[in-house]
Amino acid sequence: MQARFIHKGLLIDYTPSSAVSAGTPISQNGYVGIPSLDIAADALGALAVTGVFDIVKVSGALAIGDIVGWDNDGDPVGGTAGTGAATKTLSDADFVLGTVIATALETGTVARVQLNQFPGSKILESFPAIAAIADLDQTISATYDQAEVQAISDKVDAILAALRSAGIIATA
Repeated sequence: MQARFIHKGLLIDYTPSSAVSAGTPISQNGYVGIPSLDIAADALGALAVTGVFDIVKVSGALAIGDIVGWDNDGDPVGGTAGTGAATKTLSDADFVLGTVIATALETGTVARVQLNQFPGSKILESFPAIAAIADLDQTISATYDQAEVQAISDKVDAILAALRSAGIIATA
């Protein structure tokens, strides 16, 4: 037998090094989960990794299909500044949460988000650099000498490492 069914994957085990409050979005190398109960430091708990959540958000309207991330220092509408919030501005996000499934008004306090779900075309629109990477090799090889190609390659590797570190893309 090459595989054995364990469970439906609605929840995954999680043991935090410091206490985590229920409802706090958590990223593990870009894979997002939210605990439904408080989890004590060094204690086994569970994170929901699928499903739909109402998540506090920063100011700004959201449309169905928008991809949102979690900004650990975000200012939630009607909440305490700097306590974290969902944002459509992915450059402000510490990691990506999922896709908005209900319109949220500019002054709305929550975004209704389906965790870890990303429509294919929307993810490319949200990260135009990803779409451009496919053509990068051909463009570089035709335009630059080997030393310049290596320098560009090193810069791309650094960018990818930063995106992985931020939880925006998965670890290679």
